[in-house]
Amino acid sequence: MKMRFLGKSGLQVSALCLGTANFGARGIYEKTGYISQKEADNIVSMCLETGLNFFNTAEIYSDGVSEEFLGKAIGSKRQKAIIITKKNPGPTGGGLSRKGIIEGCNASLKRLGTDYIDLYQLHMFDDCTPLEATLHALDDLVRQGKVRHIGCSNFTGWQVMKALAISDHHGWERFVTHEVMYSLLSRWLEYEVIPVGLDQNVATLAFSPWIDNKLSFSYP
Repeated sequence: MKMRFLGKSGLQVSALCLGTANFGARGIYEKTGYISQKEADNIVSMCLETGLNFFNTAEIYSDGVSEEFLGKAIGSKRQKAIIITKKNPGPTGGGLSRKGIIEGCNASLKRLGTDYIDLYQLHMFDDCTPLEATLHALDDLVRQGKVRHIGCSNFTGWQVMKALAISDHHGWERFVTHEVMYSLLSRWLEYEVIPVGLDQNVATLAFSPWIDNKLSFSYP
């Protein structure tokens, strides 16, 4: 398995990352195909045996069941795994407010059955919360040891740059990753997002080689 450095974190991860939205497959994720706990255990075990150490989940995936399944599947092999989970900006759970970030992280830690999250990402931009409040809360989580690194997902180029500028101004933890849809059919991020990542040493994590109108952006 090829390994790559994750932005400026110094962390080495496998070039491939296992997405776990189909672990548990509840609610809107039923259509992704149901993976039981037993099947998740086997999948994660095979990944670790072949050198894949990178696993991606989110609090919104199957209402948290994905995190539970992944945590149990990794179990005693926690030190061999790099875990991503994401905080949703939706109206429930406090969004990306300080309350939402802190309580969301604690809930994810409990579901994952771990003391720390390797990479905690903002699932989408939150128009209702000042970035300063969100980033300050994330910085506190890193200082407390609950989170090792932070990142974002589905941001535009200017949103990433604004967040980095705020973090630099205050001396807070910076984003090391940006997870975004990227494929031959969805290449909008080549205009601004990837150039920002290259300039600021923010790693791009590509997901889902398909088009979803809710997540697609158009540029002239």
